[in-house]
This record gives sequence, C-alpha cells and structure tokens, in this order.
Amino acid sequence: MDMSRQTEPEYTHWQILLLRDALEAYRRFTPDEETGRRPLSWNALRERVAVYTDVEFGKDDLRQFVEGKKQGHANFRVPQAHRLRAIFDFLSDENIAILTPEELDQANFVGVHAPLHLARYLVSLSTPDPVAFPRSLVGQYDTIARTDGSVVEKHMQISFDGRGFASVDETHEFYHVNLPSGELTEGRLKRKISLRRRPDARIRHNGWALVTPEDNLLMFMKSADTRENHFWKLAVEHSIWEGEPVTDLLLNKFDWPLFLEKEATTGEAVGLSAKNAASNTWHFTRRGDL
Repeated sequence: MDMSRQTEPEYTHWQILLLRDALEAYRRFTPDEETGRRPLSWNALRERVAVYTDVEFGKDDLRQFVEGKKQGHANFRVPQAHRLRAIFDFLSDENIAILTPEELDQANFVGVHAPLHLARYLVSLSTPDPVAFPRSLVGQYDTIARTDGSVVEKHMQISFDGRGFASVDETHEFYHVNLPSGELTEGRLKRKISLRRRPDARIRHNGWALVTPEDNLLMFMKSADTRENHFWKLAVEHSIWEGEPVTDLLLNKFDWPLFLEKEATTGEAVGLSAKNAASNTWHFTRRGDL
C-alpha cells in the first residue's frame, strides 16, 4: 500500500473500528517503560507511534480517535487516511504484532459474517441447516404514519443476496406539516406531503435480513450516519414460502426500550409497554409490479 497521501485508499467503517479497538487494547495492556504502570498514557502512546512510523499526531488526536471528544455525540476524531495507515503500521509492526494485514482486510466482511453466523446458530433439530432466504420477500416496500408532530414515510428495499440472507436498505423521510387531531388514513397523510418537493429530514439505514426456522423474519439495521441500531421482526405470520411475492408486511420495530419518566406500578408499566409496542408496529406494502 503506497504511503502517498494522494494514493492512500479510504478506510472503511469496519476497518476504522478495528484500528480503534486494537489501539485501545495496546494502550490498556502495555505498561509504561519508566513507571511500569498501565494503561500507557496517551502522550507516551503518541510518542511510540511517532518513533515507529515517523508520523506525528497532535497532543489529543489519538485519545479523540479512541474515546471521542469530551462533548457532543458520535464525534470520534477520524484521522486522515495516511495517519490511519500509520496507526496500522504501528500496530502491525513485528515488535507490536497487534494486527495483521489479513485481519484488516477481513474487517470488511463483518457485515457478511454476522448474519451467516446467526443463521447457523438459529438452526433447530427440525431444521438443521440455515434457512434459505425466500425470494417472495425481495422487493420494495413503503409505509407512512404520523409521529411526534411530523409525517414519516419509510421506504425499504430487500435485495436477494444469495448467501442465506438478504441485504436491506431503509430510508426514513420526515415532513414537518400541520396535522389535525385524531387518526388519519394513509391516503390523507400522503396527500398532506404530496405538494412538498423534498422531505425536511432524511435518515438512511442499511443492514441485512434472515428467516429463522420458526418462519420469523429478522432485520438488523444500522444508521448510515450515526451507526445507531434498530431491528424489525414479523408482527404477524406471512405466507413467505408460497412463491408469490409478499404484498404486505406487518413489522415490529425495536430500538430503545420504553423509558418511564416516573415510577409506575407493574400493571401500569405493562399497559404502557403494550401501547408503545402498538405504536411501533408498521404496515409496509409492496411498491411496484408483482
């Protein structure tokens, strides 16, 4: 890999996470040569990287890369590509030997390994092999609802991956419009946003889906920007093995557990949990020709 800044390739999200974890592991378990104390100080770590690579980092750059800035959210400092290369060269040096080039290359496959390993784990005595992903679920789906004073339209693309699972792309589009009180049909919500040229906010997610031996559909999604997670599962059983494209999907969405702002009895908590589950049940319909 050329050390030139102009030709240094970009590092993927998964590779950056691997470098961050490996650098933190080295710091935590390496004693200071003078004091013998662990973890190694950030300044001592910075000096060691410079000795091994001839690349200088700012006083707090490495700490902000590993721990993040002291204020804000999702604000880890990500060094430029040639500095990430220096971190890798340091960690892979024969005297350090925390990472290998093979491990860095394989970091990109975590998005494939995770669903494959889960599919193997979920097998049962009656279904000893991972379930092949049904083509009947492949396609584009949409849903729309009101939430927190806005209209949100969710678009989901399920694409056959050929490895026992499917890749999923999901987009949430938010429209800040004045809404009357009471329940509104999907048709009225769509008319409310039909004159808007573009949404006020858009959040993109990507992930993967698999089917369990119990005919449950599980989808694990990650925000493309914040890397926050949510997942979906079937709320109602569907005939996914009939061969015909599935036209409707009723899905439960999960991210944060229900937070109770004040103390509640067990009965109250159960009732609030059920209400929250209902509000997180979404009806997706297939878009386009069958």
